[in-house]
Amino acid sequence: MARRPLAPLGPCGTLATMDRSDLLKEEAAERRVGRDAFIWYAGITMGIWILSATSLLIRRNIDGVDLPWAQPWVVEGTSLILGIPLYFLVRWFEIKAPIGEASWRQALPVHLIGSTLYCGLLIAWMAIFRAAVWPPLFGHGYDLLGDTPLQVILYEYRKLLPGYLGALGLIYTFRQMAMMRLELDAARVEARSTQRLTLKCGGRVMRVEADGFVSAKAAGNYVELRTGTGEHLARMTLAELEKQLIEAGVDAVRVHRSWLVNRDVVEEITPTGEGDVSIRLKNGDTLPGSRRYRDKLVA
Repeated sequence: MARRPLAPLGPCGTLATMDRSDLLKEEAAERRVGRDAFIWYAGITMGIWILSATSLLIRRNIDGVDLPWAQPWVVEGTSLILGIPLYFLVRWFEIKAPIGEASWRQALPVHLIGSTLYCGLLIAWMAIFRAAVWPPLFGHGYDLLGDTPLQVILYEYRKLLPGYLGALGLIYTFRQMAMMRLELDAARVEARSTQRLTLKCGGRVMRVEADGFVSAKAAGNYVELRTGTGEHLARMTLAELEKQLIEAGVDAVRVHRSWLVNRDVVEEITPTGEGDVSIRLKNGDTLPGSRRYRDKLVA
């Protein structure tokens, strides 16, 4: 089941018109989302298995309990190992109702059915597998459901549900990362073709002429951008802004870990001691320059 491809935002938050190559890139990105989430899910699951089984073995030694060494591995691994291929079941339901895109009214019933099927398959597998392997391995029978099957099923559902939710969380996280990469790539293409910067803040997308860039200062997860016509606040890093400026043909240079400047507007560079400098711009602003970046500035 193919999911609607990821799409970068265009001007004023509208979806950008995509050609065939854009569509192929986004389909490839969505495939990577599923692959990367699966790799992490499988790795985390194996890690939980090892940690849980070894913890039981250590507890056995501390308490002096006569417990076969293989039993913790079988108990903990029964559900966790099957949980790895069941990731693809979670992925199928996530495609039906993507987290963060589908409304909760759409997502809730879909994932309620998905989680019930996921946990139900695991509970059935645990009951059948343990009943089959317990007598030859440990010399006695095993009945998972016992005399209170409903209580056991609800108990196991509560224990197994985090596995379903964890897979959803990984898919959502990797999709957000993929969307960010696509948007950054689209912004660099935009800068190269139109010489305009793409700035996002508070759900808005702004286009700013790159040749008016003066300087920019890092402010947490944001950048305070100064141009010849005013100031802008954008949610991005200095490194991302620098890449856009370079694509747009602006001679931008990093002068400090928190400052980026257009070399063409630098009027004077004054040493301040220990290799640092003070940078005066043509508009009268003064910026700090670090010795770490001094060679780039004077190159």
